[in-house]
Amino acid sequence: MPSSFALNGVTCTGGVSTPTPTVTPPPSSNQPCDIYASGGTPCVAAHSTTRALYASYNGSLYQVRRSSDNTTRTSAS
Repeated sequence: MPSSFALNGVTCTGGVSTPTPTVTPPPSSNQPCDIYASGGTPCVAAHSTTRALYASYNGSLYQVRRSSDNTTRTSAS
């Protein structure tokens, strides 16, 4: 067994060091979820999809469903 070991010129002692993560506090300004929280409404994300459109396609472009009563709205084609 070797008496010492070096990596890139640094002698290894066998110890493990774990860096302490830096925590960045949130900005002090109001954010969108702050507005929802003040009204007692959960903050959720909206997502968008991009797709190829073809002249021969004549269907709806998107559909949105409201979770509170499952009402569905479909875009015009």
